[in-house]
Amino acid sequence: MRAAYCERIGEALLVGDLPDAPLMKGQVRVNTYAAGLNFADLLLLYGTYQERPKSFPFVPGLEAAGVVVEVCPTVTDVRPGDRVMMGMQFGGYADQAVVDASSVYPIPDNMGFIEAAALGIAYGTAIGALKWRARLDAGETVLVLGASGGAGLAAVQVAKATGARVVAVASTEARADFAVTHGGADLGLTYSHPDWKRAIRESLAVEGVDVVFDPVGGDFTQLAIRCCQAEARYVVIGFACGKLPEIRPNIFLVKNLDLIGFYRGYYRSRFPSRVADGFSEIFAWHRQGRIRVHVDQVFPLAKATDALDAIAQRRARGKVVLQTRGKE
Repeated sequence: MRAAYCERIGEALLVGDLPDAPLMKGQVRVNTYAAGLNFADLLLLYGTYQERPKSFPFVPGLEAAGVVVEVCPTVTDVRPGDRVMMGMQFGGYADQAVVDASSVYPIPDNMGFIEAAALGIAYGTAIGALKWRARLDAGETVLVLGASGGAGLAAVQVAKATGARVVAVASTEARADFAVTHGGADLGLTYSHPDWKRAIRESLAVEGVDVVFDPVGGDFTQLAIRCCQAEARYVVIGFACGKLPEIRPNIFLVKNLDLIGFYRGYYRSRFPSRVADGFSEIFAWHRQGRIRVHVDQVFPLAKATDALDAIAQRRARGKVVLQTRGKE
């Protein structure tokens, strides 16, 4: 198979041929046409992600889409020829992947591989964090940090599809406006805005937000906490700014706030049926036009390093995708 791979943590990606992986019990082989890139890929390559490869060379990539070409005899619910997207621990940056059948999800006929490869992690994270963990209800108000990135933009759309009001916060006015015009947010703010809470109160006529979706961390966490009204739920997704936040528990005490973590990999490995049900709901919203996956840039597999640079340098709005082989 052709792949972008790494021989050691901290070293640059190489592109070349690697042996095809063997097909084990319960697995399927997929010819992949596109792979989604995520900030977690960078952390993995730097050696700072919560999971690490056990052998080298390893192929990064947490999500991809393509066509099933082979199934283990024990697999009965996936067939050769199925158009699917898939989640994995590693292996997305290649033109072929072997994954557990439980991590493969049929995609709608009207969805292309590039769009499907960009959907799994971002929208799976958004629906899990907002609906499973934060128990978001229609009519509530959600504050989304990093709202123009892949996960943030997905969170804006999932919150709107659920019937919530959304405040989108991003690094620049252009990015905040993008979350409003493309994601459907009700209010866009920049990190440098002098008073988030006052802007929310004056624009949306609410005393504060009910839920915070935070993939950013750092100093912005305290600003977001101040926007919470009593009994709000604060969901920690990650720390894209590179700095862990200093959380003051007294605010959680006096406001009766919930501090909630969400790690998607936990659900993928332990509750695959719940993940599948979540994607069924996402695909229904897609058919209804309530969500639109935004792919900002597409790179060929040979340019995988350039694609990662687009994420590292914060140049992308929405998702970045690798095209791992030619058209279907």
